[in-house]
Amino acid sequence: MGATFKKLFDNHIRVDIITTVEQQYEELKNSYFNDQDIELLKDTIILASICTPPSKILNKFNKEKLFLFETYQAFKENSKAYNGASVGGEVTLSLLLDMNIKNIYLLGIDLAIDEKKLVQAIMKGIKIRKKALDDISKVNTLFDDGVTTLKDEYLEVKGTTKDKVITTRVFALSIAKYTELIAQFKKEGQHLFNFSEESAYIQGVEYLSLKEFNNIQKNEISNEELLLQLNEISEYGLKEAEFKKLKNRIEEIENLTTFVDKTLSSSVSKKYL
Repeated sequence: MGATFKKLFDNHIRVDIITTVEQQYEELKNSYFNDQDIELLKDTIILASICTPPSKILNKFNKEKLFLFETYQAFKENSKAYNGASVGGEVTLSLLLDMNIKNIYLLGIDLAIDEKKLVQAIMKGIKIRKKALDDISKVNTLFDDGVTTLKDEYLEVKGTTKDKVITTRVFALSIAKYTELIAQFKKEGQHLFNFSEESAYIQGVEYLSLKEFNNIQKNEISNEELLLQLNEISEYGLKEAEFKKLKNRIEEIENLTTFVDKTLSSSVSKKYL
């Protein structure tokens, strides 16, 4: 991630928002956001997962432009849990849709295999599934044959501009997740576009060529407008009822941990009596 936004800055491309779900603070600090990076990002909005130790994050970034989001389970009463296989894709898209950004353009979201990689895969003996996956919502049927690997098989799915494209099981799961999240978060008046002509089709996303994009009259969104939209869907801290709910959940986990520890200890004792 660090190399990516540095390259954007080097080419005078403004970075308005960065999303991270990194759970290891040391990894975040050393690999992505060292002191030099923090200086570059002083005007950038940071969307960070609550999974990363919050106190350490709060001390590292500009607090006025830092927003924490929940993953897996929401403890805020009027909040949602944002999750997905890819932070740069599914999670960020969910957040942008929830911010009610009207036009969202996807770049680098192909979720398909190009011809060169396909030839290399076939030479390695990777097979292409005979039956195309026509309904991406049935992606879990891929595992009905007892094959649990995500790598050793390619399959056909609907393409954005082509009838069929070749993808992997991993990408198929991601396509299904995109479809699910778009159905959940997309509101009337919002539009999603994919620049990739060779991409897999994602329901709710339209293809747009770069030539067409360049001819569109665009309204620039300022950093202040983005902050305003984020503040509209955000609250500070936990309310008393929400904190109580979180405390109860922690107690449930502690009780479960104690029960598991006792059960394992008992099993070990019986085994060696």
